[in-house]
Amino acid sequence: MVSPRRALWAVGFLVFLLGLPLPVPAAKLVGVVSERSATVAVAGAHRFLDRHDGHEVVLRTPAQLAERTDKEVAGLWADAQAVYLAGVFCDTASRLRRLLDRAPPPEGAPVLAVSSTRSLVRGSRFGGERPLADLSGEDLEVISADPGADEDPLRFMEGMAAEHPEQAEWLRGRAYWRGRGADNAAQMMAWLLRRGGADVVAEPPQPAAPLRFYQGGEVVAPEGLDLPEAEPAVAVLAYDDGDQAGKRRVLDSLCRALEDRGAACFAVLARWGEASKQAVQRLEEVSRSAELGAVISLQDFVIGGGEGREAVSRTLKELDVPVLKGIRLTERTRREWRLSSDGLPTDSVHYRISMPELQGLSQPLVVAAAEPARTDPRTGIRFSRSAPLADEVDSLAERAANWLDLRRKDNADKRLALIYYNHPPGRHNIGADNLDVPESLFRILHQLKDAGYRTGELPDSPQDLLDRMQREGVNLPENREELERMSQAVRTLEPQRYRRWLQDLPEALRAEMWRGPLGFLHETLRSAMEAGKPGLGRDLLERMHGDLRHFLEGVEDPSAGRARDLLEQLNTAYQGLLEGQGEWAKARKLADALGDTGIEGLRGWGEPPGRVMVHNGEILLPGMRFGNIWIGPQPPRGWEVNEELLHANLAFPPPHQYLAYYQWLRRDFGADALVHVGRHSTYEFLPRKRVGVGPSDYPRWIA
Repeated sequence: MVSPRRALWAVGFLVFLLGLPLPVPAAKLVGVVSERSATVAVAGAHRFLDRHDGHEVVLRTPAQLAERTDKEVAGLWADAQAVYLAGVFCDTASRLRRLLDRAPPPEGAPVLAVSSTRSLVRGSRFGGERPLADLSGEDLEVISADPGADEDPLRFMEGMAAEHPEQAEWLRGRAYWRGRGADNAAQMMAWLLRRGGADVVAEPPQPAAPLRFYQGGEVVAPEGLDLPEAEPAVAVLAYDDGDQAGKRRVLDSLCRALEDRGAACFAVLARWGEASKQAVQRLEEVSRSAELGAVISLQDFVIGGGEGREAVSRTLKELDVPVLKGIRLTERTRREWRLSSDGLPTDSVHYRISMPELQGLSQPLVVAAAEPARTDPRTGIRFSRSAPLADEVDSLAERAANWLDLRRKDNADKRLALIYYNHPPGRHNIGADNLDVPESLFRILHQLKDAGYRTGELPDSPQDLLDRMQREGVNLPENREELERMSQAVRTLEPQRYRRWLQDLPEALRAEMWRGPLGFLHETLRSAMEAGKPGLGRDLLERMHGDLRHFLEGVEDPSAGRARDLLEQLNTAYQGLLEGQGEWAKARKLADALGDTGIEGLRGWGEPPGRVMVHNGEILLPGMRFGNIWIGPQPPRGWEVNEELLHANLAFPPPHQYLAYYQWLRRDFGADALVHVGRHSTYEFLPRKRVGVGPSDYPRWIA
């Protein structure tokens, strides 16, 4: 038998005799990249493999490594000619550093670590040397600096390499990765493999500028932006990779939605930090020909980074335009987001919501979610792209357009609704903590009149205003005699009109208001199991079980004891179903039995218009109108004894009158803005999401 070595030698000798080119030995590159960078990494790998047939690129995300043993992870690079690590932090970074020290790739294979935890970056090696290992934190920060918005990125890298020759190789590798785009990623892979001994050619990095402008599907010079003279415009602030594969669609769909509403739109692609600071500072200059009326930011944390945060905040204040927050939800698909009870993962609220709010970014809406994950057959990486949510994009664009209209509308034509706190319902509960509400409203009305708002004839004093509020502007859900008297003094809404409005609401909301929280809980848990996401179901069950138990503990009803027992049985049944055990039909029977106890609220509010603030079948809308200004009480959260129990309970839907009141303000009165006077309102205590709200959440239909 001929040995494989002799056979290979014979084939090579024959090729030599025939004058044919020798086959190039296959080379292998292994990369670990963050989920956020996976799309570009895959696109780059495909370009590399198309150009260099026969080589191998293996890519993985931190989530994939978490599913493998240490031996399996180290085995990925055991026969690799090059390794790169990008965007790796926390436990994964510590694990990779330990494994690379314990079981390194073959001698001569370069290891490039960028945009990751410092300890991992220091483990980068070229030619057996670790050029970053002994750098101080300050020195590492210096060589990790990015070019300014107006600096040429390639010249910047070359200058840094000249100043730090020992780190020149690392700086070049970083320039490829930070340069963004599939082609730079492909050239980086070729460069690393060439450093590892492979016979491939790599072109120099062609990094994109850290600050660019984007309009009409392409990058344009700032002077090339098409912004009609004196017409409203909206700027969208995105990261510098916003025009890359998997992310461009969000920008394009958002700008199309704004343009459909009569606003010019352009995007600013800016690297987080210094470039994003300069991006905000240049907004007024580049949009000078138009009328910049709003900014939508898709960037998280704080714009400008730690050093530029205060400068950005000052600039945004000088711009004096609303800055809305759009959220790319990369961890959840559309279905997972809709099913979730928290809206956004808890550990992301601080950088997606709280920190942006420090700079005045407000009214956050989810505009994109992850597509279902798939595994790339050529590299083995499991990843998902970001896809725009058409309805949510339209909602954000509509909100921006409303701000533009409000900005251009004369004060005399603006309509405001001032909503005050009236809890518990009654004449003696008009107020808020440490606030004289009648006096405050009286002053607000006169200030609005002085500012040119149409207010009509105003009361002579705060006491006169209070007297009228107690006659026309209070909630009296339990007093049928007063409701009859009030029906002659306040506006009413026909139930047929309200039913037509209800048709615009998602089916889940309509059903919940009719039949209560138990039906919603049952159907949502089934949907979670069908989607293969029992964890989301457990989160919802835990929260709603706690709210329902708290409610029943405060109920004085002969059936309360039986109801509490049924609730515990139902909770146990649902826990089993989420583990794949039990029958849904039996759980439904328990839910029906719990509703049949007759305790008010468990079965919802019945057919419209319900019983709360209703007289002779018509819904009462207490309040007063002064010209284009409406003043009225926030509707009651529940009724009778349940008002106290339902006030801040997140399991129960609001009564029909609650929703009807806000819908009337929006549709009939035509309010341009709602102002809740006092400490807070109650719509933040309605069921489900507190942040990342969607179409099945009540705040979207109220404020």
